[in-house]
Amino acid sequence: MPAKNKNSDAAIPACVILDDFPINGSYWTREQQTAFGFTPTAGGEFGRNWRNQAQAAWCPPEALSEFADLCEEFGVRGKFTVLPCPAGLGRIDQSVRGCPPGYIEGVLEIVRRRIAPRFDITPEVLTHSMAYNPRTGEMLPHTESAWVSHLAATGKLAELEEYLTHAWAILYAVGLEPRGVTIGGIPDQSGISAGQMLYDDHNRDRLGEVLLKVIRKFRPGVQESFIYALGRPTRDPYLQSWLPEPVWDGPGGARVCEIMSQVNDPLLGVMHADGDVEAEAAKMITADLSGGQMVECAEAGQAIGITIHAQTITSLNTRMGLKVLGIALRRFRERYGRRVQWMTPMELCAMSRERHG
Repeated sequence: MPAKNKNSDAAIPACVILDDFPINGSYWTREQQTAFGFTPTAGGEFGRNWRNQAQAAWCPPEALSEFADLCEEFGVRGKFTVLPCPAGLGRIDQSVRGCPPGYIEGVLEIVRRRIAPRFDITPEVLTHSMAYNPRTGEMLPHTESAWVSHLAATGKLAELEEYLTHAWAILYAVGLEPRGVTIGGIPDQSGISAGQMLYDDHNRDRLGEVLLKVIRKFRPGVQESFIYALGRPTRDPYLQSWLPEPVWDGPGGARVCEIMSQVNDPLLGVMHADGDVEAEAAKMITADLSGGQMVECAEAGQAIGITIHAQTITSLNTRMGLKVLGIALRRFRERYGRRVQWMTPMELCAMSRERHG
């Protein structure tokens, strides 16, 4: 029989984090890095044979619909990225170059109707590729992760606020309400951040302060939000629980937390449609339910963050990643049943405040 947590009745908080929609960020980032004269980021499986990923540059609405099916079947909740200016190719509230006819409208309809009720929506940030001039639509010769980190590191908070406000305005224009912000994990090839990358835990407090200011332009009175910057907890007891850790505290109890994910894209092994579905599912939770990353986290009493990407669930349009995810969710429910408590980041933030203050 599988080993049991000492507190076998305790709820198991869990959150699925799905990034990059509606594009294959692995392809577009490297395509645009090349256009600017940079060597494309290696990035392991994300960068392997990246030119071949052009055949799946846009993630099909059918895959998103199947993902929503899984969420409804298993009660999954979490965080979902919608890019306001995907790869800088245009604005989703106006037009986007190169995507199939009716594509953006189809994706947005699914997000509004089936994803947003279960997920906290975030931008990542505007393009999730190279940085963007929100006034002109011009692409900048810096990766967006580095550009936003540079604005925070150098105290250019008015420019950071303008950048985030542009994202919020576009998402509101298409009927979506962002609850937090995701900072992509693209390396700084131009060196503009001077080693002060947000995803390395630098200047998260500055980002948090600006973030809540931007949110309040659209929803006055909001007291709490979150960032996702690929970080890990830095203090006990957050390291023990993996619940969101406060990174900025403001007047009157205002707070911004960083959400965490220790199961970092378990679908990468099938991203190129050449992996083994069963083997990848077993890494998440084994067929006999006794092991795997999800079990290890649950038995340690940790909140479970599972990060996946648009390109890994679609797997070069084969949707092998969705098959892996479906197997893992089924096994997870079989082992833990009603103890699994799927939550959004905002719900996890409330739990963190209640538990840790």
